[in-house]
Amino acid sequence: MSGLRSSPGNSKDIHLWRICSGTWILEETVKSTASACLSHCRQNKGDNTRERKKRTILGYSAFYDGWTTDDDAGTLSMDFHFSIQKSLSHYTQDTGDVGDTSVSHALVMEVQMMKEIYPNGRLDLARRTGIVRILRSEHRVVLSDYTTPSTQISGESLPRYQDVCKGPPVYEE
Repeated sequence: MSGLRSSPGNSKDIHLWRICSGTWILEETVKSTASACLSHCRQNKGDNTRERKKRTILGYSAFYDGWTTDDDAGTLSMDFHFSIQKSLSHYTQDTGDVGDTSVSHALVMEVQMMKEIYPNGRLDLARRTGIVRILRSEHRVVLSDYTTPSTQISGESLPRYQDVCKGPPVYEE
């Protein structure tokens, strides 16, 4: 994350956003569309489809440390692991848009940040302003039981035309 440092106005004071804590949530979203028959649609106005969206939380956790900040550059970097709760029996695989049903997964991150102000060059005199922001971002995650063959290195090479014999093989007795 970058852009956490600014010096507005006369640039005597530096404004810095510090991370306090954060949470991550792994969500599963199932969208389905059902069409009603003529006897059940609403007064035959043509609105005979109904969309249903169901969200299930597959895992969540909070973090209070584990990031590194560069105050001079105004950047933040963090690494964390996310997982599915052990109590869940199974998740539904990503399907994309197949017919009237779609299943997708997303990693939602929420980071709580607090604004600090300090004189230029005097980080030890930083004071908290009481201004807090919550940043929320969603990142698409694909969950599947199958591994893709493109991630595995295959030692098998494709046949080439110069390796093909011009005639049938010779059989000797």
